[in-house]
Amino acid sequence: MAEKAQHPVAEPPDPPADESRSESVALGVEDVMEWLSLSRAQVYRLVKDGVLKAGKSDAQLTFNECDVAAAAAQHAERRERANALLRLIGAILAEYGIDDFPEVGAEDYEAVVNEAANGLLLAGMAAQSTDLYVMPCEDGDRLLMRLGGNLQEVARVDCELGGQLRERLQALAPLPEPDFGQGNAAVFKHSSHCLSAVVRICVTPTPAGDHLHLQLFISVGERTLASVGFTTKQSEVLQGLLSGKPGLFVLAGSHTRILQEQRLALANYLDSLGKLVVSIDRMPNYISENIVYLEGRRADEADGADPWQTAMSLCPDAIMLGKIEGSDQVGCLTAALAAGIAILVQVQRATGAAALKEITELGFSHCDLSRYFRAACEFTAIPRLCPDCRAPRTMLAEEAEMLEEHATAQLYIAVGCEQCQAGYRGNLSVWGLLCDSDLEGTRSPDGEAPLTRSGGKPLSGDTSLAAALRCAALAGDATFSHIEPFLR
Repeated sequence: MAEKAQHPVAEPPDPPADESRSESVALGVEDVMEWLSLSRAQVYRLVKDGVLKAGKSDAQLTFNECDVAAAAAQHAERRERANALLRLIGAILAEYGIDDFPEVGAEDYEAVVNEAANGLLLAGMAAQSTDLYVMPCEDGDRLLMRLGGNLQEVARVDCELGGQLRERLQALAPLPEPDFGQGNAAVFKHSSHCLSAVVRICVTPTPAGDHLHLQLFISVGERTLASVGFTTKQSEVLQGLLSGKPGLFVLAGSHTRILQEQRLALANYLDSLGKLVVSIDRMPNYISENIVYLEGRRADEADGADPWQTAMSLCPDAIMLGKIEGSDQVGCLTAALAAGIAILVQVQRATGAAALKEITELGFSHCDLSRYFRAACEFTAIPRLCPDCRAPRTMLAEEAEMLEEHATAQLYIAVGCEQCQAGYRGNLSVWGLLCDSDLEGTRSPDGEAPLTRSGGKPLSGDTSLAAALRCAALAGDATFSHIEPFLR
């Protein structure tokens, strides 16, 4: 991006003849506007930001000439820092073929900051980043981008510029005031330069300051169960269950990004079947043309109608539930199941078995679980081998036995290259699918019985987490050492 000539400080139009009295000369807003080449609103913004000191005389702002001169020098420095960031973002965009990033006047600090915020989001979309962060640190803010599962630092900015960027980014979506113990989050759709993404923005207070996290859900082809990590067998079985008799589907886990991707893939498939999907969730997590989103506050907390009554009035085929709030919601959930509506509920537990136990402890009876349960999804995240540098190795006899494979099969090890971190590229989500048709443990009165196939054989079917981990190791996506603990 071409740099424009910098003229940070202009001389005052009519300097006082007596320099000894310069410190006592009072200037009006118009004088400061002409000196700094700024609009009235921009001068007021400098006062608000503490860059420029101001007093009042006859209800009018007045400025000391020396203060204005000092502010002019400080303003020139902040303009240059903002322009340096804009040039850096422009260089990143050029790497992805975007060379028409709009240029703004170098003198217009606010316009430069606005374009830097828009450019940062555009760079994330162009690079197909999953996450952008503005992370407060001791002497400013770090701008971070996650690419291919790895976190990379884009730039470091001073505290003022970091705060300005956060303000501009937060202005892209109306963030509600945090209440009922919830974080401050919103979801919006952003488009620029023929690129678009659904963005979830979340502000988290930390001891160092507000931490800004933007999750980007970029439309790159159709989002399917296979695209989010389910094996072919798991996809076939789960799709068969979703297209069959309605019932209870449990989504175990707490990782927001992974579960969002899963729910979007499930909603896409349900929509392809001609089914209406309604989501009830306290926190905005996703936007999809295949989902009707309802805020999930209880009737005694919300100004409007109870979300379950609203959802049922839409005559949905499936309801996605972000959390079971208590016994009252269990009753609503059971009534919806009895009405022939599929329920896909998230439970913040690590495994499908633990999630099922949690549901029963919240008041969902074992009788209803036996009647309505269809499947539970669980997942684990393990380091993903870099496909550019992974190296094959011979399988040991004990490894072949645990993997239920011939010893002639190959495993892979991490090597390391310029494209990865020590041989790995982020994490790999590996899924497990527990189905009612072949499980006995789901009906255990105490919820602690091991999950087994009918006949007592330990669960090791084609849809289990263990089976998916074996596939990941044999395909060269993971090392044996990372999956071994799950096979014992």
